[in-house]
Order: sequence, then structure tokens, then C-alpha cells
Amino acid sequence: MNNVVVVLTGLPGGGKSTVIKCFQEMGFLTKSNSNDFIQPHFVDTVNRRKAEGDPEYAELPYLSLDGKSPLPHLEAHEWHVLDYDLKAKIRPYITKHAWKMRENDPEAVAAGVLKMVDQYPAAIDSSRTKGDFTHFFDGLHGLHTYLLEIVASEEVRIARIGEEAVKKGVQPGSTEEDMIKMLDIYREKLAKDGRYIRLENDFSDVEHLKAAIKSIVLPKLK
Repeated sequence: MNNVVVVLTGLPGGGKSTVIKCFQEMGFLTKSNSNDFIQPHFVDTVNRRKAEGDPEYAELPYLSLDGKSPLPHLEAHEWHVLDYDLKAKIRPYITKHAWKMRENDPEAVAAGVLKMVDQYPAAIDSSRTKGDFTHFFDGLHGLHTYLLEIVASEEVRIARIGEEAVKKGVQPGSTEEDMIKMLDIYREKLAKDGRYIRLENDFSDVEHLKAAIKSIVLPKLK
């Protein structure tokens, strides 16, 4: 099931976070933000720009995701693992690079994703991408990308997140509004070749949810 990316979407209270945890337990690579998937390509870009003498990247260290050289021709350099502390220090570079990639180079986004999903299938919660997901999604050409909509009744959603949050509805300019726009764009498009999946999640316990994912979702992932 390599090169499979499952994009989770659905209204707040549907249980996306719980579904993500279920996927993680089933061996999926899970990320909470599309920037995380772009890291391999970001690392390569920083190292190449530094080696070329680009002044914008001169102050950054050579980067790695695992302490090893990601670029053979730069093996002599000391590698700094892109961990949480280092990411905090170079956040402006990551943000700038990620946005540029999503807006101008969707193939680069796919290249970054491919490096992370060549051994494991991946699942990502679209509601945590702060409205930037359309560019990311468009960059996944060539991968087996599925849109998984998590649906729950209003009664269940109220029980999970509270009546006020549910009744508030989707606010203009919010992440949920962006997510619904994405749904409208991709639901019909992906349904034509069987890559749109709908999962009813009114389950009160995780074991029943896991069983539903195994019986309904996993068989559709190719």
C-alpha cells in the first residue's frame, strides 16, 4: 500500500483526530500539517542553496532528517537533524519555502511527499492545514490519493465538542470553510475513480471505529 495518501476531512466533532490515531496504530504515517510532508524537499533545498553559496541560506546549518547525508556530494559536512528545537529556530525559512512550493511548484510538494510515503501509507487531517490544503492536494499527482470524509450526526457531534461549537456552524474565512470548499472541488472529481470514501462515525468506542475503518476504508485503498 505504498504511495497511498488518505486526506481526512469533515466537520468539527466528527472524530477526525480519533480516526487519525486509528490510522497511526494501523501503521500509517500521520502528520498534522502539510508542512511536515514537505520537510524532505525543504532539507534538500537548503543544502543545495548553501552549497551554491546562496546568501539567503548562508546562516542555516546543513540539514538532515536522520543525521545522515541526504545529498551524497555533501558527505563531508556536519549534519543537523531537523528536530523540533531546530525547526523553531528556522521556522521563517520553512514557512517561506513551504508557501512558495505550494503556490508555485506542486510537483515539488509531491516530491516531498513521495520521500515520506515510499515505505508507508500516510494519513493527514485537512482541518489542521490552515487553509493551505488545496495547493498541497493538487501536488499529489501520481500518488494514490483518497479523500476520506468523516461524517457524524449532529447529536453525536454535540456530545463530543459541545452544543455551542456545533451550533456556531462554519464561519466565513475559517479553516472549516476552506475545508468545505475543498470538499466541493474534490468529492465529485475523486468519486469518479473510486477515491472518495465516506465513513459514518457515530461510534461511541474506538474498537468499533477501527473495525469500520478496516472493513470500509482499507479495502478501497489500492
